[in-house]
Amino acid sequence: MTGPHKVVSLGSSVVERITDSGVGPVSLLGAISGSQRVIDTIGAGVYFPYVIRSNEDPPSVIWEEGIGIIDASSLLTRETVLQPVYDTPQNLPAGEKLLLVGPSAAFDFHVANGPPGPTDDNSQGFAIACRWIESIESNVWVLVDDTPGAAVWRMTGPNLAFKPNAFAGTVNLNFESRLNHAIDPLTANITIEQSKASIGQTYQVEIQQDATGGRAVTWGTTFDTISWAEPPSPSLAANERDLYSLSYREAGRWHGFQLMKGF
Repeated sequence: MTGPHKVVSLGSSVVERITDSGVGPVSLLGAISGSQRVIDTIGAGVYFPYVIRSNEDPPSVIWEEGIGIIDASSLLTRETVLQPVYDTPQNLPAGEKLLLVGPSAAFDFHVANGPPGPTDDNSQGFAIACRWIESIESNVWVLVDDTPGAAVWRMTGPNLAFKPNAFAGTVNLNFESRLNHAIDPLTANITIEQSKASIGQTYQVEIQQDATGGRAVTWGTTFDTISWAEPPSPSLAANERDLYSLSYREAGRWHGFQLMKGF
């Protein structure tokens, strides 16, 4: 486990009032009766899961679920929104609302800078259906097997932004950490390899030549056999970009499409 984080269960009694509207940071105005403040239980500078809901029981509206962080003045930055629209803060209405610490589903959330690994298992307090949020990459993982030393986590909410990669020699695209990758600009001929692709998933790769151009691109052996809809024709002119779509159909078989050329 890396980075400042908190493990917070649904039963947490941290509930604060908020009245700010809009899509920006919100000020936490103090705990409701019988509850505690975020600043007292979690502290400033630590990521934690939150829910913003209407102020009645039962709530008529769940406005937002996400990962946030507060400063010393209890100003909440809505770092990564998970629901209802991934990575899109909701336009909160005016009026009093409640912020609760913990997810609305009966699972624990775990927030860290990096991804989980096989030792993040039931001996560490994790259970099947726990969710893990990477605060840097904004990926969401769910635990499907909590066997000690062999835990299996699956990504459920990937960051769709193009991840920049090294641009010369052999480039390894980690498809577990990001669906879309950019290799730009090329400064030498490259071979593109991949790791941790999932059968049935589609990925995109954007490649850009540098100011010299003429850099050759080779798809490596880890892509097994790529069946291209049409043979790819990479751009070789200076500064031009190509966009490829790659679908992992089954073990040893990919479908490839050159979506755009020379843009």
